[in-house]
Amino acid sequence: MIRTFLTATLSTLICTSAVHAVPYCDALMKVDTLPKKYQKKGPFYSDADQGWIVANDQLITDFTFGKEARFLMTKISETFETRGVKFVLAVPPPRPLFMSAAIDVYDRDKATDSFIAYLKSISDTGVAVPDLLTSMQVTLGQEAYFQRDTHWTPKGAAYSALTLAHQIGQIDELQQTFSALNFDEAYSEKGSLTTVVDKTCKTSLKPEEVVASSFSKRGVASDLLSDTPTEGQKIALAGTSFSNRYNRDVYRFSDALSFALDAPVENYSVSGGGIISALEALILSDAFQEGTYQTVIWEVPYTQSLSDTHSLRQILGALRTSESGEMNEIFKGTVGSDWQSIPLSLESAGSFALQVIADSSELNQIDVELFNQANEKTRLKLRKSNRVPTQLQSDEWAVSLEGLDISEIKKMKVRLKNAKAKQYLSASIIY
Repeated sequence: MIRTFLTATLSTLICTSAVHAVPYCDALMKVDTLPKKYQKKGPFYSDADQGWIVANDQLITDFTFGKEARFLMTKISETFETRGVKFVLAVPPPRPLFMSAAIDVYDRDKATDSFIAYLKSISDTGVAVPDLLTSMQVTLGQEAYFQRDTHWTPKGAAYSALTLAHQIGQIDELQQTFSALNFDEAYSEKGSLTTVVDKTCKTSLKPEEVVASSFSKRGVASDLLSDTPTEGQKIALAGTSFSNRYNRDVYRFSDALSFALDAPVENYSVSGGGIISALEALILSDAFQEGTYQTVIWEVPYTQSLSDTHSLRQILGALRTSESGEMNEIFKGTVGSDWQSIPLSLESAGSFALQVIADSSELNQIDVELFNQANEKTRLKLRKSNRVPTQLQSDEWAVSLEGLDISEIKKMKVRLKNAKAKQYLSASIIY
């Protein structure tokens, strides 16, 4: 009831200000005339007086988490638990819910309810999923996100880290711990949405000036309030540009996590690497295989849907390859960008994953099609990003076969999508 009242109050205030919204220029609303690189994200809603800009692709109101995704996430959660690793999902919440004005085509209440239900659905699979929206909306409001960039501010990142630590039981007092931080360092952000206005409206906007906290000056959260620091644990963060903008953690999310959780955090995050690049690189790393980390935090923004079953199957596949088990090689040879058919006769019962070994340095995607006796196909996509640091790149590609409705595999087709030349690869079934 309290959350609903606060959300309704914020919505009322924001709707009042929407009457006075003055766009930076009308061209932002005309998708066909936008620069080509921005058309998929447009139109762009803005208010020059209040300074905010929101792209249409951020106005998400449906955060459905499907049945297959729930099944796969449950398996992922169980696998981390079996390894003795706490698996935590950090989802930066919908940015439009923090904007100072309403948008006619965006139903804030629907987005809020759907997002909270989305977190609950994921939590039901066994993953720890803190709600980073409700409290931050009330405490920070517009300060949580940049007005002219898609990312959270350093203050938003810090509050999210403390909220995560609070909700998984690592700090007792969220508001007191946050209030004790000193945000005394200036941070300037040009902003990706500023660039859109510059290019479209032929104008030049100033960078946004915000504040950041230097956590190294403050010690750890236990210095402030908690008398039970966590000793000896080591944490890995696998995220996106929210945790690795400009190839470094400029918003200090990993620093804030280290402060809040009173433990060192190793940041595997990859800017522009998509939803799974960082987590897959972490799972395949020697450090993870050696049991270095007691906690893994997966940061996935609200704009990247965890209902992408191809991504979840690849993460689960990576986890399965590191487990001891029987492997049956089913192909060895060269494959290119055209589909190559491989006759098989395999019972899929008891199989966990398909593993492919292929040079990933110049390869972004491997497509696989599995055919049953009725010649019905199931397509699987495996993706990697060359933005992953070289030392963490791997030639292992794997995809989970768990839960697929196919009892016998009679044929497999493989292609290296957009590959410039054929390359040698091997494929094996993991049992």
